[in-house]
Amino acid sequence: MKKFKRILSLVLVLVLAFALCACGKSESKAEDTTPADKTEQADSTTPADSSSESKDDAAAPESQTADESGEPAYGGVFGIGKAMSCFGLCNIYKFNYAEQYNFPAIEALARWNFETQEYDPWLLDSWEHDYDACTLTMNIHPGILFHDGTPFDAEALKWNIDTFIANRTGATLNNPTSIDVTGDYQVTVHFSEPSFAWESNFAGLQMYSPTAYSAHDEDWAQVNAVGTGPFVLESYAADSLIKYVKNDNYWVEGLPYLDEYDVHIILDWAANEAAFIEGYNNYYNVAEASTCKEMIALGYESVAADVPENYMEFYVGVNNTIPDDPFYKKEVRDAVLNYAIDWTGIAMSRDDGRGVVAYCGQLTTPGAWGYLDDFAGDVDTYDQDKAKEMLAAAGYPNGFDTKIYAMSAYTVMATQIQSELKKIGINAEVVNADTLNSQYDASLAGMHMGAWVNKTDNANTVAQTFYPGYWAVIDYTPEYIAAVDKAQSALTKEDRIAATEEAMRMLYEDMCVIKPYFSQKNYTVLTEGAHNTGAEYKTYFHEAVYWDADHIADHQVK
Repeated sequence: MKKFKRILSLVLVLVLAFALCACGKSESKAEDTTPADKTEQADSTTPADSSSESKDDAAAPESQTADESGEPAYGGVFGIGKAMSCFGLCNIYKFNYAEQYNFPAIEALARWNFETQEYDPWLLDSWEHDYDACTLTMNIHPGILFHDGTPFDAEALKWNIDTFIANRTGATLNNPTSIDVTGDYQVTVHFSEPSFAWESNFAGLQMYSPTAYSAHDEDWAQVNAVGTGPFVLESYAADSLIKYVKNDNYWVEGLPYLDEYDVHIILDWAANEAAFIEGYNNYYNVAEASTCKEMIALGYESVAADVPENYMEFYVGVNNTIPDDPFYKKEVRDAVLNYAIDWTGIAMSRDDGRGVVAYCGQLTTPGAWGYLDDFAGDVDTYDQDKAKEMLAAAGYPNGFDTKIYAMSAYTVMATQIQSELKKIGINAEVVNADTLNSQYDASLAGMHMGAWVNKTDNANTVAQTFYPGYWAVIDYTPEYIAAVDKAQSALTKEDRIAATEEAMRMLYEDMCVIKPYFSQKNYTVLTEGAHNTGAEYKTYFHEAVYWDADHIADHQVK
């Protein structure tokens, strides 16, 4: 069992930067995303330059550029804390937040570049979109193996795309008309019309071994992560520990540094705080107000950058799909979401010393695509007398009974909403939703709490979250679906932003099914001596994580 010393200071991790060249048919050049570059990013405190070095010749340098962060050392254990249950390790079949738990083992096709606000290929050598031919061609880097020893080739990529579409929705991938294997390591995707968003649609698609899945089934895949990543799943214990160990055959030579990468699932925030302070966890996103205040008081500084991705919006959605339920009527939804609840008070109760927005009526933040500068819903309209009048006019003068579905992390907020509703005659039962995805079951009448993971480009998040096939508790209007589709088929960034804004306005106003009630900036803490986690962007460049030579002794496998 490993033992760690108490750490009371932090070091800012480096900013990983990628270079991307766009020209002609918007082709991402292979030399801009070589593992040589990626390895260099793992070992430098300055943005990596583009390199023409061959991927096959890539190797981790023996030492890091001299700076205050020390030299990297091979070996060691790194742990992160998660306060939410894991619903599965394979998200090809359903949207289950698997990427938060499988990231050491399962990689995606591309990564968001915060500098250029574009996606850079990762498992691909390059990709090219051709608007005239309505095609996206993806060229895979040859020689990449899944953990079961099978190749990540064109057939494997096609299987992942086909399986994703068959089990989720083609809209997420811009509704391809066909997927063709056009070479041993090349796949060409055909569409009915051109779109600016093809790369962003496919960027986050995680690659799972077709052979491993075919030998078992979906249930097996949910507890077995078989990907191409720098770490291999060693053990899985639900709501406890997901242990990954070094992949000695990782496709980027010289990486990873670590021997072990542990994901600790600790549903209690206080226990999560203690786990970080005592060194059991080394990377922690704090989301609970009192815990965050305590961490700040202890002197822990956040390493989070000020980008849209580092803001999370909390919201309540209502089921408007059941004809005999009160929330079927827009007047009831309007009364409850806009007038019955003191959202500002709830938001202020979550103040944790890091700049919580007191009231937020939008899912997005300034700077994100889809944020509405002139949105009337940003104004606090709390008025319970008006809410009662609206309910009476809708046929519910004495209120009604309903339910609030909430994960344990949202229980405090759920009970605050429950208390507010009781004042106007609505009796709401709080139902724990840790073991179910309530929003995917249209038969569950009532209110469903959730959190929006913000992006700079939110069009894909909208299509993946609030669209037929996902949040099933919403009866989407044809106009809204058309706006989401318009964002997905836009040919320019400007048109994509405009269509996303149009869809968001409809979600809030025309359908009146979502109420975002506060925005929270990510507060990320990192143990002294740990580097290159991507922590500043609340993401994971897991192959690049390392302990510096001055601290490695405290984090070796015991």
